[in-house]
Amino acid sequence: MEAQRSRNVLRSSVFRMVFAALQNRAIEKRSRREGDALSEEDILEALAKEAKKRKEAIALFTQGSRMELAEKERAELAVLLEYLPTPLSPEELTAIIHEVVGSHADSGTSPANLPAGGRPLRPSASEASGASQANFGKMMGEVMKRVKGRAEALEVNRLLKNALTKQG
Repeated sequence: MEAQRSRNVLRSSVFRMVFAALQNRAIEKRSRREGDALSEEDILEALAKEAKKRKEAIALFTQGSRMELAEKERAELAVLLEYLPTPLSPEELTAIIHEVVGSHADSGTSPANLPAGGRPLRPSASEASGASQANFGKMMGEVMKRVKGRAEALEVNRLLKNALTKQG
């Protein structure tokens, strides 16, 4: 509302787009019988989705030499980023990923998973790597829950694969 009163066209336009995205999200929830109240997580997801659209548009407009449109998208992205949580630094993200990978590596030695002799079997490097790769989806989901919109899935995916390759 403040953006409209001050006649800030850019902010007003961005807020209208965000409100439309939130309306669509509420309609989706209602159609799935989840109620129509949006949680903070729903709102952050909608904002992140809008920001991602702007980033993709910037890349396409730049590639197509449409600099004036790329600049407009950059300005809209700047407004959206004001309302998103600060992204995790690469060091923070790597620490979370190593924590998750470590917890999955340790889960194989819990007493319920031990053979009859009580001592863990030492898998070969390729078996350990295969087991890590088999748990990739679980680890990815766990990391994404921990970062809650503060990191992009592509970056998490890349760093997780890198950590599993180094581990195996």
